[in-house]
Amino acid sequence: MAVPDGRVELTLTTTNVSYYTDKKVFLPDTLWQKDITLDPVGETKFVLPADIFPRANFSFNLNAKFLNSNNEVRTASKSLTYNDWKNTKKAVKAVEIKSEFRKDSLAISYLVNNKSETQSAKMITYTEDDVVINSQNITLPYITKIDYRAEYVEIETSKDTATIDITKLNPELQINAMQNKDSLRVVVINEHKVPFWYTIFADNKVFLRGYTNNLDTLIKNDSKKASHIRINYFWDGDEETSEVSAFYNPYQLNLKLIAPDMVYPGQKVNMLVQVTDINHKPVPETDVTAQAFTSKFTDVPDVRLPYLGRKYLAHKTNKIKIEADEAYGSVSTKLDHLAWIKWSKNLGLDTIEYFRFMHPKPIYNVIETTNDTNTQVAPFVVLDGAILPANIV
Repeated sequence: MAVPDGRVELTLTTTNVSYYTDKKVFLPDTLWQKDITLDPVGETKFVLPADIFPRANFSFNLNAKFLNSNNEVRTASKSLTYNDWKNTKKAVKAVEIKSEFRKDSLAISYLVNNKSETQSAKMITYTEDDVVINSQNITLPYITKIDYRAEYVEIETSKDTATIDITKLNPELQINAMQNKDSLRVVVINEHKVPFWYTIFADNKVFLRGYTNNLDTLIKNDSKKASHIRINYFWDGDEETSEVSAFYNPYQLNLKLIAPDMVYPGQKVNMLVQVTDINHKPVPETDVTAQAFTSKFTDVPDVRLPYLGRKYLAHKTNKIKIEADEAYGSVSTKLDHLAWIKWSKNLGLDTIEYFRFMHPKPIYNVIETTNDTNTQVAPFVVLDGAILPANIV
């Protein structure tokens, strides 16, 4: 972005020295200072003089202070490293196993003096209880899909070993929902492709449910009541839950401002304010209030207008948590009829195929195709959640 009257004060300061490439080296605290006037039209470029760097390997900070005639002041800083490889007399090979998360994958590289090199290694994936999930020989650099059952990954080479903590990924699944007049659009933003369960419902009626790592769907729904979207997923041994609600608001307005990115003090410009309804049609007789202020005011709160439309109550959820340690060894293999009626709905057991098989209403059947023309029948008799022997078929 062009700045018509800006200038920048640059200062280079030393932070840390890792290696001297000569016997006598003077490394000042402040390496260089310079005032630069920014190009009012295009991009401003500058080159650091080579003679300001002494014979050493060190890191330094590049501090920039922006000023203009409007008394606006902004500061920025960037950490950089200088290596005097040309005059290095002693070979110093810094070895590092570097890893980074890239969406749903883990990228691992082997660096020597900050340069990637090929290296044979062994990758071992462990659970939270240090149980080996997978072990394989790889060649670095290497990219692999993240196993979300894993707690950490160990990379072993002939010279070094590194541990990668998968739980530091901290994925954030975001639900976006938009209720139109006759349809509901649901999109789950899941950058790291973490598998999750989803349930879309309204007024205790389930529209859609499933298990996936990618959700972008449009559902026919013209209900006047609020719709709710809930997702569940496991991470770091715990179940995470997120839920949002969406409802159709026929009086919602869409506001669009078409204006220049920057306006100078005293400059007059034309701006276009476009107001449309939920169907993207113009709204007549709309009161529009516009305000503007300079970029020096960074903590100005947004204007909050009162909402006078229909209000929806928050969805009430029953959070039932069962500790496995407390239930261990005390759960009966047979649920009596009263217990089944109580817990089948509260815990959602009647949605699981196993419990639907153990508690038919009154018949449960599954039909599957076979590879040949033979017909196979497997009958079961179930009473109160217990399988009884079938004597006559």
